[in-house]
Amino acid sequence: MLSSDEFVPLAIFLLPVEPPVPSTPTCAIERVDAGVARPQFAQASDELAETLSAVRCFRAALVDALEVAVQSLLPAIVRDVLGRELRIEPVDLAAVVADAVERFGREQVLVVRARSDEIGAMESLGVELATDDRLARGDAEIELRSGTIDMRLRTRIEALLTNATR
Repeated sequence: MLSSDEFVPLAIFLLPVEPPVPSTPTCAIERVDAGVARPQFAQASDELAETLSAVRCFRAALVDALEVAVQSLLPAIVRDVLGRELRIEPVDLAAVVADAVERFGREQVLVVRARSDEIGAMESLGVELATDDRLARGDAEIELRSGTIDMRLRTRIEALLTNATR
């Protein structure tokens, strides 16, 4: 394990590796005493094992860092992309509310709340509508006899992200 004094920046590991320079073969065969080579081999083996251990720890740390980064960046990316898309084509809030009313059809819908500039598109739903300009564009709330369904855009995005990261 590396100590804080032995910290190596990630950029070092990402540098391209230069190919080894081929050595010229020697014609003479040298005799090596096996007793001399063993301590050097053992030391090299220990260094290799230590290096491989450090590489495994580094890789595990990268995987953990990537997972944390994805979890924190994904909502921001989704919001940015959806924000751009909504500027191009506004959300069809009437279709979103109609789908929710259909899903919860067995419960009695008391009132649907939305912004005054978006409420007109929902008149064909056949439910009581109320304006609530505290809501943002694309947001709605559906009040049922048993509770309230939060159909704000933020809540819908969070539900999608929760399902996507499982």
